[in-house]
Amino acid sequence: MFKVTAAAGFAVGMFAVAAHASVITETFTVSAATPAFTVDLSVPSFNTGLGTLTAVAITADTTETADLEVVNFNATKTGSFSSSTIAVPIMITGPLGTMLNASVLTNPVSGSVSKRVGAVPGTTTISGLTDTTSSTLNVSSADFGGFERPPGGHSYTLSFVAGDTVVTGTKLTGPPPNHFSTELFFGGDAEVGGTVTVQYTYTPVISTPEPASIAVLGVGVAGLIGFARRRKRRA
Repeated sequence: MFKVTAAAGFAVGMFAVAAHASVITETFTVSAATPAFTVDLSVPSFNTGLGTLTAVAITADTTETADLEVVNFNATKTGSFSSSTIAVPIMITGPLGTMLNASVLTNPVSGSVSKRVGAVPGTTTISGLTDTTSSTLNVSSADFGGFERPPGGHSYTLSFVAGDTVVTGTKLTGPPPNHFSTELFFGGDAEVGGTVTVQYTYTPVISTPEPASIAVLGVGVAGLIGFARRRKRRA
């Protein structure tokens, strides 16, 4: 009777399989470069033959490395500044147009700048400023169609867009009579790069037994039951 019970349990088990969420992750590297620039990424569409799409998440992990330069054109006064930052706007565009907006922004720095000597302005350079940021967009289920495999197509384009570098700072004036120079100009260079990740979460298609397979299994179970009964009678 043990064999009969096991076979019957298997038959029931075939109908009790639960669907668990599965994940497909596509990651792309954006090499560090000087803004402004655009990198187009060809992303494989989700194959609806695998199951039902339940979530789409797009993540941009961006790193900035920057050098700040502050210049003083005043020939009689030194300059002083605070809260100077270098920012680069980041945008991801795709099937839905502009999809993600973010920004990398260095920590604010302060410093002073010597006065101009002759035709040579005073200059202060602060190198190696960095920032790393991560931004994620969770796509609305109403927009999943833009990410699923269309007829005759297998991919779509995401564009990583790094905008123009923006350098800001505050010029300090100081108390009279020792006013600082306000003839300060903020500039600098930056490089940005990182990764763009697309993650599909879906419920897989579950294969159910075909009618013929069920019939064969039923015959097998019935045969095992009959065999067990015959052995019992002989005993």
